[in-house]
Amino acid sequence: MSLLFGLGLLLLLAIPFAFALRRSNELFVAEVRAGKLELVRGRLPQGLFDDLEDVFARAKSNASLRVVVEDRRPRLEIRGADDGTAQRARNVIGRFPLAEIRAGRRAPNRAARRKRRA
Repeated sequence: MSLLFGLGLLLLLAIPFAFALRRSNELFVAEVRAGKLELVRGRLPQGLFDDLEDVFARAKSNASLRVVVEDRRPRLEIRGADDGTAQRARNVIGRFPLAEIRAGRRAPNRAARRKRRA
């Protein structure tokens, strides 16, 4: 019984560590709703934000964007967009160096996002 308790406790402690490890290489997360881009978490330069908003405004789709660092380059993980839109978004992100993305503006806090929606 104590072995199961110990394994359960270990698993319970490992879950937050796994989430922290997943986010450690994350640059930013953004949501697209009806063609409007909203920065959820992280940093994003205004030029990149504007270019991505242009890409998704044409598609008028809903999508979830997550940009991570892989091999010292930004890499886009996208859900909910068609292949053509996803490729255009990858091309836009590829034009920005990693240092420029890390130096971008921060995402607004949750209270500020709620005020803008209302």
